[in-house]
Amino acid sequence: MNLYTKQGKPPDIVFKEYSKDVIAFVNGHGSIFHTVNATCTDTKNATIEHRFGQDEGINLFNPISLRAANQINLTNSPMPNDQDYSFGLVSMQPPNFISYEELPSLESEKRFRINWDEAFGSIKDVIYVWTLGKKTIFPIANEPKQHRSLLKVVYPTNKLIFRLIVNYLYPIKGNPYICVIDPKGEETLLMQVVPVELKNEKLSFNYQSIQPSKCFKIEINNPLLGYAYEMRWISDKKVWTKSIN
Repeated sequence: MNLYTKQGKPPDIVFKEYSKDVIAFVNGHGSIFHTVNATCTDTKNATIEHRFGQDEGINLFNPISLRAANQINLTNSPMPNDQDYSFGLVSMQPPNFISYEELPSLESEKRFRINWDEAFGSIKDVIYVWTLGKKTIFPIANEPKQHRSLLKVVYPTNKLIFRLIVNYLYPIKGNPYICVIDPKGEETLLMQVVPVELKNEKLSFNYQSIQPSKCFKIEINNPLLGYAYEMRWISDKKVWTKSIN
């Protein structure tokens, strides 16, 4: 496996574009879609690892395997009471399901590995999507509450895209913003995530809402390897009061 560029050699894996789309719902639930446009030079031996949980500040997952959680996506059925998250992984180019290996995980984090040869064969350029659905991942409290969604750059990446999608009932206060965290944990504010027209966005998934929705987006070219980029936003019930008045 090659998480970082080898000394004096080109990387085995490059993400030409990585999109992280976060959908936050009024009931506190959330769905997150990772769309990865990747290229590989060593298709026989290259692997990609992904993890989720701590990036959204999740403290605990029910002890259910990714395979079991994936059945929720495949059957499009509601989650049973003993399951609090769903998981999915699919290739868009070429279109197919992807084999993956579930890795040992912490209570607050799930991990999996894609073996390129097993998943894609000798194809060098692919686009795949993996998704997480979680109950009460972004809870709305009586007081203003900050939410976050982080992505650490562990593979060379040409473009990083963050989106936040909420419907008009969601009590978002102001615009989200991006914070950059260096390998030592020091933070710097990057910029606001600006509103865009959702209908003009090319999403890798189907999004439908009875009410009109808001979309906030930022594109970051050549994000720094080893750094984390965190989108933060605030929910505030006072927004509801102001909209009613």
